[in-house]
This record gives sequence, structure tokens and C-alpha cells, in this order.
Amino acid sequence: MIAAATRLLAREGLEGTSFSTVLAESGAPRGSIYHHFPKGKDQLVRETVEVVGSRFVTYLDSLAPSTPLDAVREVTAVWRNVLETSQVTSGCAIAAVAVAGDRGPRTATGEVFIVWQASISALLQRSGLNKPSSDAIAPMMIAAIEGALVISRAQESLIPFDSVVAQLERLVMIELP
Repeated sequence: MIAAATRLLAREGLEGTSFSTVLAESGAPRGSIYHHFPKGKDQLVRETVEVVGSRFVTYLDSLAPSTPLDAVREVTAVWRNVLETSQVTSGCAIAAVAVAGDRGPRTATGEVFIVWQASISALLQRSGLNKPSSDAIAPMMIAAIEGALVISRAQESLIPFDSVVAQLERLVMIELP
């Protein structure tokens, strides 16, 4: 059900993700959703945000780029793949919840973004950037990627995403000692 909620949030947003759509997407029996998520949709969304957030951190922690350019390419490749495999109809489940009006699940996204910033900064440092540059670039990378996902979906094109990636690549090359 978490996997189904992840796909739905990335594709349909928080408003388009309901218990009914999660059940339809996952094939789980109706009773199981209330068994696993007795506190309702907020619990499902919060747990989905936590899982998605930690999976991305695990991915980031597994990377060993030899240059900052490689780091940018490896981070952005994941999101480009999301766009490609969905035919530019899916984005980031975390961002979908972050922009929704419901404060409960949205709070969890702020925590995820903080952890992502730290992980991306650490990755950039492992690839050769100094800490001040890495700390400054990490939140900008997240913002740029999330914005590029939104624009690419709106325009039904990979061009905006690829343009943002090219600028992120240029930025890390400028920051090299």
C-alpha cells in the first residue's frame, strides 16, 4: 500500500490519493488499509513520506561519485528516470505532499527535505566540494530539481528538467577549488 501511495502521490498529488485509489492501485483488500493505518489517510501519507524520504537517503548514501559533476548526474538521474518511465506524468511524492494544504502530513515533508539536504551536502563533499559550498548547493539542488519536475510535467517535456540539470552541473564545476 505504501508503494501504491507513493505512485499515486507522485502522479495525482495528495488530493487525488485516497484510500479507494490506494486500494485500487495496490490490489489490497479494503479491511487491510484500516488495519495497517488505523489513524486514516494522514497516517498512510506520513508513513509513505517517511519511506520515500529514507529510500532516497539510502540511495544517496550508496553513491561514491569521483567528482561533483558525477554527484549531480547521479542525483538527477533518479528523477529523470521518474519522468521518463512515467512519460512525464509523475514527479516527487514528497513535493506533492509538501504543497498540499493539510498541515499534518506536510510537516513530515519538511523533515525529509532537511535530511535530503544533509545527505546531498555530504555526497557533494565526498565528491570533492568543500562544506560551505556543499551546504549552500544542497537546498538549491533540491529546489531546482523539484521545480524542474513540476515544469517538465506541466510542459510534458524533458527539456526543462535537462536544462536545470545542465545549470546544476555548471554550478558545481564553478565551485571546485
